[in-house]
Order: sequence, then structure tokens, then C-alpha cells
Amino acid sequence: GFELSVSLRLTEEAQKNWQEQIDFIESLKDSKRLTDAEIEQIQGLAQMLRQSGYKIDTDEAPQITIENKSVFSETKDL
Repeated sequence: GFELSVSLRLTEEAQKNWQEQIDFIESLKDSKRLTDAEIEQIQGLAQMLRQSGYKIDTDEAPQITIENKSVFSETKDL
């Protein structure tokens, strides 16, 4: 029953890495066919996030949908 809220600040290196990942995702275009390398990169990023230990409370997260599908899984974990 213990809840802890912590504000985190990224190091410069972590912030740069995060921005590179965001830039990659934003560079994807609607209706664009992904290359095998891009698919592997996305799958690798998803696996990294799954194994990171970070959890997202999707009850309080903004609703994000792509083609009428939520980006959050039913288990509310990445």
C-alpha cells in the first residue's frame, strides 16, 4: 500500500539518446513501408522498454491511438 512519486532528471547522455529515439519515431511517415532494419529497431526499442522496469499507469496517461488501436497494452505495462 506504499506509493512513492519521484521526479527524475535525465543526464545529458540519456536525454540525447531519448531524443534520438523520439526523432526516429517521428520520422516514420503514415502509409510508409518500413524496411527490415526499421522494424528491427522498433522491436529492439520496445523490448528495451519492456525490460526497463518502467511501468505506465495508463489510467492517468493521455489516450494515444493509432488506427483506432491504443498504443498501451491491455495489461497496462510496456
